[in-house]
Amino acid sequence: MAYSQDVMIENGEPVIGKVAAAIGGGATLSATQYFFDVPEGATEVFVSLFAFNPSEDIDLEIRKDERVSINGSTIVSDYFSETVGSGSEAITIDSTSNPALSSGRHFIGIVNYESVEVSFTMVSQVEGGGTQLPTQTPSPTATPTASPTITQTSTPTSTPTDTPTEDPTSTPTPTPTFQEPNPTQTLLERADFDGNQLIDVRDLLIFRSLWGEDWSESP
Repeated sequence: MAYSQDVMIENGEPVIGKVAAAIGGGATLSATQYFFDVPEGATEVFVSLFAFNPSEDIDLEIRKDERVSINGSTIVSDYFSETVGSGSEAITIDSTSNPALSSGRHFIGIVNYESVEVSFTMVSQVEGGGTQLPTQTPSPTATPTASPTITQTSTPTSTPTDTPTEDPTSTPTPTPTFQEPNPTQTLLERADFDGNQLIDVRDLLIFRSLWGEDWSESP
C-alpha cells in the first residue's frame, strides 16, 4: 500500500523514484510528489523526466501551491507534458507560460500508464531569483588567516639568515602546479555540452539526443 508523501528536491540535483503500476488499463498518479520553491525574480523553471525504460509511458504534471490530483478521470495540474507512449517528458515554465511563472511552491506528480511499476529519474532547474549559490568562494577565505600570524613574530633579527628564507620558496610553489591538472574539472568541462558553465538538465538532454536511448539498455 502506497502512502502519500511530499519530498523536496534540490535545485539541479537529479532524483530517482518509482510510480506504481496502473490497474485495469487506466492510469496511476504517484503517491509521492516532489516539490520545489520558486523565489521572487526567477526567470525560468525547467523540469525533465526520464523513465529507466524509455518505452514505458509516463507523464509529467506540475501544480502551483497544491499537490497534483485526480478529479474523476481528469488530472488537475497547471502544467503538463503528456507524450503518448514515451518515457521522456519535459516542462519549461517562464513569463510566456499559461499561467506565467510566479514565486511559490510547485508540486510535481508522475502519472503511470503501464501495467508494471516504472522507475524514473527527474531534474528540476530554477533560473534566476538568487538561486545560484557561490560554492567556490568559501575555500579561499580560510587561507589568509594563516599568513598574518606568521609574519608578526618577534625574532626576525637572529634567525632570518638560516631557515625562514628557504621554507617559503620551496614548499608553496609545488602545490599549485600539481592541483592544476584536475581530472574532475576536466570531466565537468567535457560534460558541459551547452557551454553555460553549469552541469544542468540541458546537458542531460543533449547527452540523450547525441547518444539516443541505447545508453539505458546497457547492463
